[in-house]
Amino acid sequence: MRKELLALQEDKHNYETTAKESLRRVLQEKIEVFRKLSERSLSNTEDECRQEELTQRGETEKRDLEMKIEEMEEKEQVLQARIEALQADNDFTNERLAALQGTSERRSCLDASWSIPSKHERVSVVCDRWDTELSPFGSASLPSAPQRGRPEVRLNALSLLLLFTARLEQLQEKSSKENNSLGESLSHWLALGRPPCLCGVH
Repeated sequence: MRKELLALQEDKHNYETTAKESLRRVLQEKIEVFRKLSERSLSNTEDECRQEELTQRGETEKRDLEMKIEEMEEKEQVLQARIEALQADNDFTNERLAALQGTSERRSCLDASWSIPSKHERVSVVCDRWDTELSPFGSASLPSAPQRGRPEVRLNALSLLLLFTARLEQLQEKSSKENNSLGESLSHWLALGRPPCLCGVH
């Protein structure tokens, strides 16, 4: 009986030991599973945090790029407006230059047409007017070539020449005043940037 009791106690002890070992292994496995789950959860959390951080960074970069694009578009519009303004100024300047060149050419033509005649031209005018208008006796009163050597003919011709010279000086002074007045008018129109009206000038 005693041996059976000892055997039962030993079996009980072995059973308890086996049960404890089994429980310990089960608990160890549970702890290991829990640890792995915790690590995986932590890893997933870190991945989520990293993903969220990347998403936020992407959104920030996107907003920055959108702002830069808007700034570049505004700068492009400003530059385009400046280019159009410069082009308009250039066209206006070219038009003014063309108008000024045309006015300068017309003024040169006017200066040439209103220039003071040379001595040769004045003598030619005197002779023409003498032949057509100024001679009191018509063209028949002009002395012939043989008569021009006579003293009285030379004296009369000299007197007439002096009269004609005085008249020509008056005409020359009048023409000079008209030229000065015309030059002042042209300068005034050039300063205003508009060509003068030349309708009355031939």
